[in-house]
Amino acid sequence: MNQILLPLRSNVGWFRGQETRKMLERIIKNYLIIYDKILIQDGRYECVLGESGSWDFFIPSKSINFDRTKIEFFKPSQKFSLLIGNEGSKPKHPLNIGNVIAAYQVDYYPILNDAGLLNVDYIQWWEYDLNQKSKDFAKKEASGDERDEKLIKILPHHHFQRKNILSSFFIDSLLAFFAKLPFLVDEKILQIVRWKNEQAKQLWGPALRDVFLNVWISLEHPDFGNQSWEEVCKIRESRIGKNYRRMIQRVTNDVEKALPDIQNEKDIFGIVQKNFHKEIVKELQAKQMKPRTTFLNILLNLFSFSHPLASVGIASFSSAKDIWTQVKDKNSWINLLGEKYGAR
Repeated sequence: MNQILLPLRSNVGWFRGQETRKMLERIIKNYLIIYDKILIQDGRYECVLGESGSWDFFIPSKSINFDRTKIEFFKPSQKFSLLIGNEGSKPKHPLNIGNVIAAYQVDYYPILNDAGLLNVDYIQWWEYDLNQKSKDFAKKEASGDERDEKLIKILPHHHFQRKNILSSFFIDSLLAFFAKLPFLVDEKILQIVRWKNEQAKQLWGPALRDVFLNVWISLEHPDFGNQSWEEVCKIRESRIGKNYRRMIQRVTNDVEKALPDIQNEKDIFGIVQKNFHKEIVKELQAKQMKPRTTFLNILLNLFSFSHPLASVGIASFSSAKDIWTQVKDKNSWINLLGEKYGAR
């Protein structure tokens, strides 16, 4: 079973506002099609980052006693204050963090509540967070990277914001390591991953199904993120959807075998694309596609690219239409290449 983890801390960037929330929704929709199961860290993470200080905390789902279907988005003019005091006493000492740079409330619950997917069996609410000892270890490891000159250039210049981003990455990396799963990150965290790749002079293996999805969309095949939640769930549960996931499994299995010899993400992209094209050919051969000349024309389009990142869109889109019109099996994943989905 192929799974992916959606942790809280390293995805704060998707919770900046309505636009980034829509981007996250599109990602989740695609994940529903390509992964057997999605694990979501259950709870809410909140943080406020200022020029002279910061604070953040994780609220386990069992401790949430407010309306979880809503979250607030930070506004630049918004003021924050935090009063502290002894346990059991009334808070009375203000915590000064200076001008607020950013603030986030991170929780997947509102998205899945609105989508009607809180209780489906292919989304698992993962009630787990690191203990304090493991968090301290992760933060200590993160602090070793804080002074790297190249990393400073690609991350926000505010100290506490940069510190939070690095700590979030190391904490969630450790979470994913314990779960033995790939995990989703926002754009800022992705910059750290790329920096780590360069620093280590080796590839930090990406989630191969994400690479497959990038190949699929780059070839102008349908982006499932554009579909409604209802349509996405129908595709997922259909025979077409299940056969599509089996096909991706075959592609990613072949790519995993080649990972030790791969030097960069572009090479992975090319190998995924090559194996995906092999799957198309196998599907066409299995369906005994006729006439033969159409089959050969499609093959020429599929394998005429000089580089995996070259201008593949137009030729492949034409091929997708040809393939879709030739394959009549309503259970074939090839139906997903069409502008409209076949009968399911």
